[in-house]
Amino acid sequence: MKKFLIFLVLLTEVNIIYSSGIGKAALPLLSVSSFARAEGMGGAFGAIEGGIDSALYNPAGISGVKNILLSFSMQNWIGNMNNTQMGGLYPMKFIGNFSFIISFWGMSDKIIAYDESGLKLDKDIDVNNLFIILSYGRNLSEKLKVGCNLKYINENLVDRKYNNFALDIGLNYIFFEPMGLNLGSTIQNLGNKVNGDIMPVNYKLSASYLIKFKKITIGIENIILGFDFNLPAGAKINYALGSEFNFLNINEIKPAFRFGIKLPFDTGGVSWLSFGAGLNWKNLILDYCLSPYTGISEYVNRITISYKFEGVKEKKVEAKEEKKEIEEFKKEEKLEKQKEEKKKDEFEKEFDEF
Repeated sequence: MKKFLIFLVLLTEVNIIYSSGIGKAALPLLSVSSFARAEGMGGAFGAIEGGIDSALYNPAGISGVKNILLSFSMQNWIGNMNNTQMGGLYPMKFIGNFSFIISFWGMSDKIIAYDESGLKLDKDIDVNNLFIILSYGRNLSEKLKVGCNLKYINENLVDRKYNNFALDIGLNYIFFEPMGLNLGSTIQNLGNKVNGDIMPVNYKLSASYLIKFKKITIGIENIILGFDFNLPAGAKINYALGSEFNFLNINEIKPAFRFGIKLPFDTGGVSWLSFGAGLNWKNLILDYCLSPYTGISEYVNRITISYKFEGVKEKKVEAKEEKKEIEEFKKEEKLEKQKEEKKKDEFEKEFDEF
């Protein structure tokens, strides 16, 4: 019951978010991610336990990571804007998991400035943003996970320069673990107004479902389905649906394919479709995402390269678990053989008596 009360607390925060009225939201780029895996699923990542990318959608998602991670992402966004993100994650067994993300936005081409009469000015327009995100995630129990983000924002847009801070709070709860159903709840970008504009606060409800295949017939190991409901300040309610198909290893390479969609459909220059693919080779992970923007004939490409470190202790644990599974399999095989021999003996005995 206490676990459900925590979800209700987050629900009440929506009233706080919108109590001052919905107006124009500042810092729209704060809600844009360059992580290819999550965006390949349409951003429906709020209830999925991933890597560093989980922090941008629901910081509780980093709590289940057991490896040290390093990640680097790039995207060429619309309007000649580029975004570079780098981050790291460090798990601590008894304390929780910590991660950081540094995100820089800039222009690939200079913007020429003109005055009101149309005359060219001597100076060019400077546009760049810097976001630094520190995250923490922890397992409160086997099913309940919590997390938070502290964001530092530095924006330099034309003649406007300012700094600000924001806070994210997230929860993940595992329902019906054998079937792989997760539910999540997140409040993003809580902070003070920026030059009279409200922060791009967003209330998110999420769900994910893991489908595992016991008998592999088509080469698919599992399928992950994701759903996000977003209630953003100063913008329309929107939804995200995503899927990820994870295939079996092929010569130590594990491929994945993704598809995402955002609702409602919008043809006014908004990307509502996304396609992605990923390759896992040993400890190296490569992800790619393509998002076509309708109405303006532009495409956004996202690439993420991640590396997973494995400690000696973890390798020993994995080897021990693998050995245990083999022993249990042999034990079950032996019992099955004994049962078959017993049935055979009983049949022969009945035949002799007959």
